[in-house]
Amino acid sequence: MDPEAYRKDYLAKIENAPRGQPRDGVADRGMKLAASEPGPGTGIHRLMAVAGDPKALVETRLEAIDAINRFAFDLQAFREYNAEYTRLLKTLRTDASSKVRSAAFQRLALSLDQDTRALLQKGLSGDALPLVSEKTAITLLGLDDHASSRAALRVAAERSEESTRRAALRGLAADTSSAALLERIAANSAESTPVRETAALSLKVASPKRFVKLAKKLALDNGEEDRLRATAVSALAHNAETRQLASSDKFKKELEEVSHRTSSRALKASIGRFRTLAR
Repeated sequence: MDPEAYRKDYLAKIENAPRGQPRDGVADRGMKLAASEPGPGTGIHRLMAVAGDPKALVETRLEAIDAINRFAFDLQAFREYNAEYTRLLKTLRTDASSKVRSAAFQRLALSLDQDTRALLQKGLSGDALPLVSEKTAITLLGLDDHASSRAALRVAAERSEESTRRAALRGLAADTSSAALLERIAANSAESTPVRETAALSLKVASPKRFVKLAKKLALDNGEEDRLRATAVSALAHNAETRQLASSDKFKKELEEVSHRTSSRALKASIGRFRTLAR
């Protein structure tokens, strides 16, 4: 929606609020906002005031941040507010509410703010008090292609709990220098299947050739879990490059033999999809 149209719609909802409710304490579905100042910037300034108000309900503040973020999609219209909003978000990184902190970090991470990246890294390394959860920090650092961010992701990919490790592995998908790490984790039978799947799919992006070699090995190994084998074959089939790299007559014949032997419907379906697409 156009920012100005959104602002007018928002103000209209406040104007039509039921009588008896405080004008500065009612808005769209619990959003306790008001607008008494004239001018096109009023809505955004009011939203910023609510977002930064520690006395307001957390959900109300989050809705205000979300509304501002929607305004900000129009870069040209939001340009005059961007610096002020960035300053506000940086103060919210240390807010008492973990949800507000996470929302602020997320928006700043999307803009690749260097100070925010440094705070996330210090929280992970123990050099500073963590301001967001480890998984959130890893996920947000995954948005940044900076070398120091990739280094933090590599550490987390090996040492953290499973859900955080998977977030780190996903963040390394575009990092070609992490291909060896991704391949090692995907090939390690001591790892859980979800972790191996995530590593394998990230490897497909980081190094298609390495992925094809690994995926073919997994697909033909009767000792591997059928779920992982099905994922490997499906991923091979899904992309034209990997499908072409894997489409030798020998491999197709070996897959047919696997299809006849296995009782896994998922693996059979993946092989059928590969056979159809690889013609």
